Amino acid sequence: SRDGQRVATASKDKTARVWDASSGTQLLSLQGHDEAVIAVAFSANGQRIATASKDKTARLWDISPQLWLRRCCEIVDGLDEYYDDRVASVCDPCLNEEKCDVMGEE
Repeated sequence: SRDGQRVATASKDKTARVWDASSGTQLLSLQGHDEAVIAVAFSANGQRIATASKDKTARLWDISPQLWLRRCCEIVDGLDEYYDDRVASVCDPCLNEEKCDVMGEE
């Protein structure tokens, strides 16, 4: 997270996890993808996380209370920087073009 208090990790076990940066304690496990999670990014305010998976989807999560808000069904190779609290862009780096936007609350 931007405040340095939490770290998010992507995993082959189909989850993204959020950890306390100081203690190393696991705070959250975000489950819902059908294949390995390959990218994860915090929102600017740290209240949402975007994940991308080998299942070719991206998900936007509200991390309190651990709900996924939106799902994008496109070819997903990674996440652009999660640049504000409303939008995460999902891109195909080979084509260098945006595939879709995963929208949060406006």
